[in-house]
Amino acid sequence: MDQAPPQGLDLTQDALAGLIGSALGTIKKIETDERRPSRQLAERLASCLRLPPEERAAFIQAARAELAADRLAATIQSVVPAQFTPTIHAAPSAGAHLPSGTVTFLFTDIQGSTQLWELQRAVMPSALARHNAILHAAITVRGGAVFKTVGDSICAVFVNAPQALAATLDAQRALAAEPWETIEPLRVRMALHTGTAEIHDGEYMGLALSRVARLLDLAHGGQVLLSLATQELVRNHLPVDVALRDLGAQRLKDLTRPEQIFQLIAPDLPTEFPPLHTLDARPTNLPAQPTALIGREREIAEVTALLRRDDVRLLTLTGPGGTGKTRLALQAAAELLDTFPDGVWFVNLALVLDPNLVATTIAHTLGLPEVAGKPIEESLRAFLRPKRTLLLLDNFEQVIDAAPLVSELLAAAPGLKVLATSRARKSALYGRGAGGRPERVCPRDCATRRESRAVSRSGRYRRDCGGAAPAWTC
Repeated sequence: MDQAPPQGLDLTQDALAGLIGSALGTIKKIETDERRPSRQLAERLASCLRLPPEERAAFIQAARAELAADRLAATIQSVVPAQFTPTIHAAPSAGAHLPSGTVTFLFTDIQGSTQLWELQRAVMPSALARHNAILHAAITVRGGAVFKTVGDSICAVFVNAPQALAATLDAQRALAAEPWETIEPLRVRMALHTGTAEIHDGEYMGLALSRVARLLDLAHGGQVLLSLATQELVRNHLPVDVALRDLGAQRLKDLTRPEQIFQLIAPDLPTEFPPLHTLDARPTNLPAQPTALIGREREIAEVTALLRRDDVRLLTLTGPGGTGKTRLALQAAAELLDTFPDGVWFVNLALVLDPNLVATTIAHTLGLPEVAGKPIEESLRAFLRPKRTLLLLDNFEQVIDAAPLVSELLAAAPGLKVLATSRARKSALYGRGAGGRPERVCPRDCATRRESRAVSRSGRYRRDCGGAAPAWTC
């Protein structure tokens, strides 16, 4: 194939193979004229080189020796608009310094990968390896660097936001063109966010990382989402056939201010997806928070892991006032939205001093009306019985005499779980253990917050009455 690559698109053979989903040997044979590409492969090359639609037919004919290369209508310089020229940078080698300051992060993962591994274990290792090769090639060709890979999730960083967007386009196009061995093509969701990040001990730190991770949580397989910060940097540098669709302001799982979100639109990629996985799309009343929760990732992971266990129905967070129990509980509840399809509900008991009003407060939170002549407790039991729901009971220490109500609701509704906060360990909630007997689970004595957190992290619990229904953590 005599046609030279566009100026500024100095791809290696391996990178080009990754972008178009071809074997490296095939690329070598094409470049030495040992073979001609198939029409499908030529079309992938044209897409990778970003040829305008009016030039692609002639390029494909020339690549396949159906048209002399000197009859191509356009000059090499016209292949890519000047403002979007994808200059290639060498990817940082292992141990090289990663960029800091204002950078653009790209996070990706495969939708439904757990199910794919369960159903297609034989072919998933090779499919994942091919997925990783395509992503790494697209990222490094555009000057980015992969700084973390966890399972099928890839985290990359770019100094230049337009180059980051170009990498997502290259990657999605290559993924779409790949002849996957799996039953269905791998559907990879992607998110871009620009912000300030610092490096400590070789790892990125900062709110920008949390933001892009939350943005990725909203996306569907094959979808590319951008934050407002990234959109502002790339909107004047888009290829002629690419656009950004405004999806509006959406609430993310970090419970902070809504984020204006945009979707990448390209003619050769899917553009229609279900609604985003936002807080607004789920049954919940979790309140917005003024700031993101930083530095409590371990505690959040512990709380959510406990509440996902089948043998844990009740979990109480205890500690002195002002230690962040409510904020931790709210964030853990937000992380569990996908676990409870019938809703995660915040029940604020701060102003409730009468234990007899707890049932009415819970019912009001759930939007359950009172029925004349019918006890509200009975209505609650009937309402919750068929549902998988999480109730977050905040400030329970001042209505501890309502503990039997919670126990009754747990007994009546198998899919109900309760996360409570309390200032005092003596206000422990009770559940029902084996044989229906009351059960209390509490931690070892801990005099200080530091000791309290240590007990929580170690998972050391003292069970006063055997069984495994409720759990209590600091």
